[in-house]
Amino acid sequence: MISPEKVKEYAEKVEKENYIFRTFLKGQDGQELDRIVNKLHEDLFNKMDCKKCLNCCKVIRPVLDNDDIERIAAIKELSKEEFISEYLEESEGELFLNACPCKFLGENGCTIYKDCPTVCKEYPFTHEEDIMGRLLNLINICKVCPVVYEIFEKLKVIYEKEFEEYKEEYSYFWNEEIDMPIKKEPKIGRNEPCLCGSGKKYKKCCGKTI
Repeated sequence: MISPEKVKEYAEKVEKENYIFRTFLKGQDGQELDRIVNKLHEDLFNKMDCKKCLNCCKVIRPVLDNDDIERIAAIKELSKEEFISEYLEESEGELFLNACPCKFLGENGCTIYKDCPTVCKEYPFTHEEDIMGRLLNLINICKVCPVVYEIFEKLKVIYEKEFEEYKEEYSYFWNEEIDMPIKKEPKIGRNEPCLCGSGKKYKKCCGKTI
């Protein structure tokens, strides 16, 4: 498993390849991809102690739902209103933590680990279905989460023969001599349909961790 300190450096080195790999995966069977990624998620997280990594706590500002707010406010011995005022900010009708790194990140890790926001417990979402619709987001998460980085690298081994054939067939398009710009996602409201075509709202799909 790659170390949390090196994952961003290594992920940036293979980022262009990951974008190529994403286009290849879009042509594969979605249910099979879910099955493989879900199994890799289970295997790799059995070997990974998230409490010794904490990269996501340093770069992600999670959305909190009402249950999260009431639970954590009680732990901090604050009223709901006091907690919102001190820890959260509103954007497009949703409440986010107002600081990054997370204010609950202490010297020894997350100070509310067992009661952290739901989205933190679900991150990086590789245990869920519709991995195909999450690939763009997961490429970015490769720079944060060692497990997601390893999932992509293991997928490349699993699909090695087909991926090599794909790259050879489309080499005119993925010519490494060309400095291919990475397309930036246009600004989109969190309640608008996701641009990946999943049919879900952006906040429930590729924008889930933002």
